Order: sequence, then structure tokens, then C-alpha cells
Amino acid sequence: VVAGQWIHIAAVYTGFEFFLMINGEKVTSTAFPDAPMPVKHNYYDHPLEMGANMAGGKIDEVKLWKVARTPEQVKDAMYCPPYQFIDHVAAYFSFNEGTGAVAAGHGAQCPHTSLSAHNGLCLQGAVPEGALFTEDTPVATAGEGFNAPSPRYSLLMGPGLTVYPAGSTDLQYQVMARDKCNYAWIKDSPEAYAATTAEYKIEYASEVPPVEGVEYPAFAVSTTKSAPVFASPPPTRQCPGDPAPGPYLGDVYNATFATADLAPTTVSGTYSLEITVDSVVHESYPRLITVIANDPDHFSVLPVDSGLFAGVPAAFSVQMKDAHDNTIYDELELTAHVSLLAAFEGTPTPYDTTAQGDVVKFDPETGFYTVAVRLGYPGTYSLVLAGAGEAAAMTAFSMSFTVNEASWRPMLTDDLEVPPHSKRFEHTAAVYEDDLYIFGGALYDRTYLNDMWKLSNVATDNMLSFKETLMFEYALAEEKDLTVEVRVDTASRIAASQMNPSCLDVVFTLPNNGALLDFYLDPAPGCNSESTLYWVRLPAGAVKPEGSTQLFEMYYGNAEMGVSEPNVMNDPHKVFLMYEGFENLAATTGAFMPGETACRADPEDAAQEAYSTFGISDSLPFAGNQSLRAEWGKTGMLVWKAPMPVHGFKLRAWFYDSAATHSTHFISPDFAECDVKEGDKFVLPMAHGPLEAVSTAVGTYTLAKTDKYCIASPWESATADPAAGTQTVFRTAGWHQFEVTSAYGRLVVAIDGKPVKNVSSAEGETTLEHVMLSAGFTEGQVAAAGQNDNHAFWDEISVVLVEDGVGPVSSTNPEGPEAVALSGERVWSKVEAHNPPPPRYAHSAVVHDATMYVFGGERSAYAFNDVWAYSFAEEKWSFVTPTAGPAPAPRYDHTAAVTADGVMVIYGGRSGAKVMGDMWAFDLRNHTWSLIRDEASQDAGARFGHAAAIPPNSHHMYVFGGYKAESGFAGDFLQCDVATGECADLSAGCPTTEVRAGDFLPASMVARYEHAAFATERFFYVYGGVSLTEKAGFSGVYKFAIAECSWEQIPTQGLPVGRYEHVAGLVEGGMYVHGGHADGDFVDDTYFFPL
Repeated sequence: VVAGQWIHIAAVYTGFEFFLMINGEKVTSTAFPDAPMPVKHNYYDHPLEMGANMAGGKIDEVKLWKVARTPEQVKDAMYCPPYQFIDHVAAYFSFNEGTGAVAAGHGAQCPHTSLSAHNGLCLQGAVPEGALFTEDTPVATAGEGFNAPSPRYSLLMGPGLTVYPAGSTDLQYQVMARDKCNYAWIKDSPEAYAATTAEYKIEYASEVPPVEGVEYPAFAVSTTKSAPVFASPPPTRQCPGDPAPGPYLGDVYNATFATADLAPTTVSGTYSLEITVDSVVHESYPRLITVIANDPDHFSVLPVDSGLFAGVPAAFSVQMKDAHDNTIYDELELTAHVSLLAAFEGTPTPYDTTAQGDVVKFDPETGFYTVAVRLGYPGTYSLVLAGAGEAAAMTAFSMSFTVNEASWRPMLTDDLEVPPHSKRFEHTAAVYEDDLYIFGGALYDRTYLNDMWKLSNVATDNMLSFKETLMFEYALAEEKDLTVEVRVDTASRIAASQMNPSCLDVVFTLPNNGALLDFYLDPAPGCNSESTLYWVRLPAGAVKPEGSTQLFEMYYGNAEMGVSEPNVMNDPHKVFLMYEGFENLAATTGAFMPGETACRADPEDAAQEAYSTFGISDSLPFAGNQSLRAEWGKTGMLVWKAPMPVHGFKLRAWFYDSAATHSTHFISPDFAECDVKEGDKFVLPMAHGPLEAVSTAVGTYTLAKTDKYCIASPWESATADPAAGTQTVFRTAGWHQFEVTSAYGRLVVAIDGKPVKNVSSAEGETTLEHVMLSAGFTEGQVAAAGQNDNHAFWDEISVVLVEDGVGPVSSTNPEGPEAVALSGERVWSKVEAHNPPPPRYAHSAVVHDATMYVFGGERSAYAFNDVWAYSFAEEKWSFVTPTAGPAPAPRYDHTAAVTADGVMVIYGGRSGAKVMGDMWAFDLRNHTWSLIRDEASQDAGARFGHAAAIPPNSHHMYVFGGYKAESGFAGDFLQCDVATGECADLSAGCPTTEVRAGDFLPASMVARYEHAAFATERFFYVYGGVSLTEKAGFSGVYKFAIAECSWEQIPTQGLPVGRYEHVAGLVEGGMYVHGGHADGDFVDDTYFFPL
């Protein structure tokens, strides 16, 4: 006690303890541990005395509580009136009445706000004569209650304290200023408030071993930045009934601090925010605020280096960004507008489209929009991206890109199988629900056919567009499963638009598009790398022991595959003997279980120990969303047991090292779970070496070395040895890959691809019977003091079988990939339908209303004029009996086309030596024949071997070429009215165009016959044919733009495919071609060409 100074004294009785406090600090106490001491009653009704027998001095702020107060509560309220806790107060004397007055006391029975208090009826104390009141009070002179704002009681409110958009000019909130006694603080001093922010993250390690005793993970912040608060008072207050607003009391502030003065909060993420009150952090702080992306401002598009390929599905990967380049992860509307700027050759019909709907897909995890396009014409295009809806104010993005010439692509079938009678010509074909049907025709030996075959899945919207053949050499004594490593330069393929950014638009097959092979895309180095790693499994039986070279195939190139839906063949569980990525797990540890004994007598104790040590975490995965975490301060062990002893293997695991000073985390393929010795041999490396242990392990073992990774056995650091070809690997915080390979007569341990142990089989080749993960254990799997004061993560653990004599995989396509069209399961199957038409060739077929109608044809010099119908839905043939009208004369090598309303139009053909020129209509609705125009009045002339098609919703039939009796091979182009049969010769141009005859048709579009034609609403196409000058078959594809009345030859690259007496038609994305003749040979292949 110091004279001349105010002293706060408090005596507290809890029932179990009596203690005395002076100036907020406990100075003495007496405990009653056995039983509470009862409070004695005052039977004499003796009055409460304060300051009795004091020779001199002052007394103030006397509080008699009805409840025991904690030391913290006593100290916190030393200088404050107890009004906010008045229900717990028996009596309170503030001695503020003045000299000569009676001291008034307040309490739970008489609050200071009650009527009794106003009338002076509360507890009163008699002030003895000579006692004086003074203005010297500890509340004003010694205390902090009314003299400073409170970090506890000041109220902070406002949306800016939780979330605000990146780059916002200010962060606003409101302060209800309170003093340390929870009264309105009215000193009008906003400078007492300040804000501090810092980027917030969880720090799992430092780049150097952390200070001993520092636990990781820790909450870490970057360098903090502070900003003053700019405060302004709100409108003045007006009490009810007052004639005018009263003065502002100064206890409310509208606070603003400029984000530019804080941490770099233009970057979206999580930040730590502190608000200080009188240089003390507010009690409810620090708190986390989230900076989110602001309004969409611009687009970011992954570059396309060498252009797209005509007709091949491709994709642009697009992100929306705010003005600070933060990615926006909420899906917003965008439009993608593609238009043709310049063609490679000629002047094609302008291409213009807007991508929307299914062609724009959004991934909320990455913020990428996939804009899928398939452009059929080569040239230079523009892509214009614009926001819509909430993103309408975005800056539009524009870029140009190149579409390279299309290539003919074989439509590969499973195992490249084709029908036994597929080398046919003069047959017919139709596409129904993505399946191709072929009927009739003749074989090379003139055998006439009436069978029907179906090629499934000819649609190319989901096709893979490129093929590479892979090879490796081997020497095997028996058939075995093989898993091989395939390194692919995906970076160059993505830049060339041959692969999408997921690197999962890929399948592997056995030779000749054989069985699909399971594979796994390794996350390291991952996609878009010069050395992306795929693990591919070839099942037993695929690789024959008597061989020496094995081929298999890789197909890739699809804009959407692997983006919106997973690639089901990408399955590590089917590729590796063991794989654990710790994904989609909660309470378990996946493939790993506690050891059977784990050095504990009770297996349940071992399991509890292991599960308390290891757990699934989503805070730090190497790949995917989860990993296995070994907790700080815990010791445990997990084991995966192999189904059989494995003599050739590669054990791989990713390990996150926190760089802790003390750490024992390791993985082993052959540690015994408990025993230190087997007979006279050490199994486990001991704490102090060198030892002659026989087990293998890699990880951290700081009892041996703190700054390097260690290997066993014995435990030693990973130090360079030029003779053994090993390298030194220092510990650093972060993810590291551990590999143990026992094969080829050697044992090799590697860390991040660097060998740290390399011994011959005589010294160390081992057998894998299990995989052990150990945390905190040392010799004999005994926990060593301090060795578990760290944490670690494991991820992507796998065991792959390794066979001696299997060489590396290489590509056999040095010139680049082959262009193909591979779509799903594509197989030929025979259509088993009863009562088919008689065998024939050179007939015609059209499809209308889910039915194929066949007319005419020839067999052994006999010509037909019958009509047959095949129902795709019912899978059956039926003969169609005409109901009225004479039928056309029997014929073959004619054309048939159908209108949208179901009228089949027959034109030309021949029967023996007679060439015909009449035109007929067969109404498919009522089965009636009618003559449109007879031969005598048909100005188009008699012809056969020509090609014709009717565009959808058109009343015109377009005809090209053929063979005329009077003039031979024809190269004229006709437009015929299907109602009147009148035909206009457009060989020199349309009536409304001024084009000279020699300039209208492409120069290479010469006279021919036995070609094919088909049409869309906009275009009429011609392909193939033969003439005396081109006996191998024409290969060009020609397109007539109907509205523009212009012809062009579609540019192609790669080997041309020339055909005649074939079939061709439209499929999704292009055209198909099957069979016929090619360069004098009969062929059975099917090709796709993009349009």
C-alpha cells in the first residue's frame, strides 16, 4: 500500500476459497478443499460499516456483490460502476452526492433507474460528522473506465467485415463506441480506431527446418499493412418530443478505410483483419474476411498455336476475369461468335454461327468455360466472346485462328472387323439413329447380294481424331499382366489443338483398334507437359511369350471428352497392383489398415493408435481433393498387405515434408511390423548405425540426419556416391516423390527422380509383401522422444508390377499422328430380317419416316421395278404393292430422291441397252405411282449412272453427270422441278447470275458417272465417280451453295480417297463413304470426311 495513491481492494469468498486482491492482482488466498465453509448469519443486525476507525484517507466505489466474482471479473471492473450487472449487486455506493449529503446505495432491490432511486428511497448510508466528499475519484484520476474506448464493448458492424469484392475503393463498417465500462464513449476521437489486414494462409512448413518446438501447420500471415480509419458522424440525433435535433454525442462513427493502404486485397483470397481500439486489438478480432472476384471485366483464353482442323471437334478454354485478373467461379452468361474471315482457296459461302447451349460448358472448380466448335471449312476465322446478362458490361474479346484443311479419316471398327461380304459395289446405304445400314450390291465375282449389315455408332460428334501406334520390346517366359509407362508430349498436342486441356480425351487399345486398355494419367508431371506420363495395363494374353515386339495404339483428340464427363478407362485401381489416392474417404484410411500387432499386445490398441495418428485431410492434397495426414504429436503405423509376395515391383508415393527439426516418417516395402531380428539378422534399422539390417525404407529419420532424406538399411543420409551413381538429396519443405524399385537384378531407391541407393540383387533386391507407413517410430517400432513433433502428408501411393526384359515404349509415327475417326463401340452386325428383297445391285434407296424404301436394280440381266420397305423400328422387310397408277419400267443405275412430304422421285437409269430419261413419283403415303415427265419431253435427256438429291423442304431435285446414250460421259448440272419434271441446266450458272460457262463449275469437276450426291438445306454435294480419263476414281468433294448459286471444291489434306460405284451420305459432322471401287480394286472400308 502506497500512501497518496488510490488502491483497489477486493475480498472474495467462493465457498471453497477466500482470496484477497490488491489493484487487480491476487495477493493471498485460503482454500477449503474438503467442503464449502458456510457463511455465518449476522444475528445481531449489525450495520455495514465502511472506513471505520480510519485515521485519514479516502474511500470510493464500494461494491458489495451477491455472487462471487472471478479474479478476471474483479480486475476488469475495477474502475467501472456495476450498473450493467446490477442484478448481482447487494449494494453499491459511488459517494457522488456531495458534502453534507446522505450516501445513496443501489443494488438488485433498488436499481439506479428505479422510481425508488429517483425518490431517494433506496438504501442510505449515514455519513459521520467530519467526513467530506471530494471530486478526487479513482474513476477519473487513476482508472481507465471513462477515459478510453473499449476493445471489448465497442460494437463493430457492417458487411465489409466479412466479404467484399476485390479492388473495392473502401471497406466500410460502423462503430458504436463504448468505453471500458460499456458506456457510450462521447469523446469524438475516431483516431482511436485503426484497421490492419494481412494475407492469410495455413503454413505447413518453412523452407528451412523450423525452430524446435514450433508446431506446424500454423496460421501464417504475410507482412501486415495498416490503414487509418476515416470516420464521420452520422446525422444528429433527435429525441421524441424535442422541437429540434439535439447535439451529436460522438459515440457513433461511420468508419471507412482505404483498401489501397492495406495488404494487396485486389487479389481474391482470404485475409486476416484486425481492428484496433486505442492500440488494442478488438476482442472479436482478428477475423477472416474473404476477398472475392469483382464484376466480370475481361476474358482469358488459352492460346491455340497452330490452328484447328476442319471438321474435327475442338475447344477453346475460356475464363472470365475481373479488372484485377481474378478468376470468376460463378457461372455467368457468355456468347461465342465464330465467323470466317478468309478462305484458303476460292470464295466459300460465309460461315457465321453463335455458340451457345450445349457447346458452352462450365467447370465451377476451375472457372473454365469450354467453348466447343467444329468448323468444316479451312481458312482464317474470328472468335468473338461477349458477356450477357449479369456479364453484359464485360469487354468483348476477339481473336483470329486458323482452321487447317480436312483429312479423310477411316471410320475404325472394333478390331478393324468388317463383314465377310463387305467388298461390294453398286449397293445402297442409309443412316438411321447414328447407325449405317448397307443393303444388296454385288461382290467382285458378280455374286448378287440381298443381305443387310449395320455399322453402329457412325456419328462423329464424340470421335477421337488422331492415332499413334506404340511399341516396346520384351522377353517374357510366360504370359503376364504388364503395366508400361507411356510418355507423351501433351503440351505440343494441346498447342496444336490435337488434344484438349484435360489430356483425358485419349484411349489406348490393343492393335487394330482392339480391346480398350485401362490406363492412368499420372498427376506428375500431369497434363500439358512435354513428358506427360500415362500408365497403361496390358492384360495377360495380350503379350505372347514367343514374341519380341509388342504394338498397341493410342487414340486422342476430342474437344469435350474428359471435360464434362470422366474417362472411365482412366482408373488407377485397374492399372496398379495397389493404388491409394485417399479420395472420397471420410473415416477410413483407404487401402491401409493398422498392422495386426503394430507392436502392441492388444490389436484394438494398435488400431486406435493408428487411426488417431493418421486421418484423411482436404487441406493439402498433392492430387485430387484429399490426402493422408499424419498428425502432429502422434505415433502410429499403417500397413497394406499384398495379395502375394511380389519380386519385381516399383513402389511410388508422394510425401509432404514439413521440414521439422525432428521427424521420423518413412515408407517401406519390407519392414517387419514389430520384430527387430529374424534369427541373427536385423530386420529393422536401429536408432544408431551403421547396422546390418535387411529392410528397405525411405523418408525422414532425423536421428540419423536432419537436413537430408534418409534410406535404410542402415539408416543413412541420401549422399552422393559416384561409383554407385547416387546423388545427395537435401530436405526441403514441400511434396517429394519416393520410389523403391526392385527389378532387373537391382534395388534402386529414388527421391524426386534422383537415385539415392543403387545396389545389385546380391546386396539388396527385396520382396514386397506389404507397404508400411510409419510416423514417429524408430527402432523396433518404438516411439522416440520428440520424433513425432511434426506432421506429414502422404498421397498417390501405388505399387506397379515390373517385369525384367520389358523395354521402354516408343512411337512408330515419326511423321506425326494418323487422322482417324474413332467413336465408341463401332461394330458391324448382320441384320437378321425375314423375307428380304431378291438379291440385286444398282438399285436405289431412300429413307422417310423411319423406313428405307428400295426400288429397282438388276440381277443377272433381269431388271426390277418393285418397291420394298424396311422398317427400322420393327426390323422387318415388307413388299410394297402399288395401289394405283402404272409403274415405271424396270431399271437400274437410276436415281431416287425423296421430298420432305414423302414423295420418292425416280429419274433415268437403264435396262439392258436401253437408256431412260423419264421421271416418276411414288407417293410413300398411299403407295401410288404417277408419271411426272416422259422420255420424249424430258429436256434433261436420258442418262444412267448419274447422281441426284432433293434438299430438305425443297421442291427442286439437283442432278449432276452420268452417262448419256448420245454423248457419253456427262458433266452437266441440272435443277429439276419435282412437280413438273422441268429441268434447268445450271452448268453455266443460275439464271440470275452473270457467270461464263467455263468459270462456274470448278475446273476439276469434269464429266463422270457412278458417283454419289446428297444434300442439306444449304448445300448439294457431289463425290467420286469415274471416267475414261480417271479410271482410278475421282477423290474431290464438291459443294454447291444453293442460295448463293456457287460451286467450290472443298480443300483436303492427306491421301485422297477416290471411289466409284460406292455409297456416300451424310452423318453428324460430315459424310461417310463405304465400299465400291478404288483404283480398280474392290474395297470394304468406311471413311469419314468432315463437312
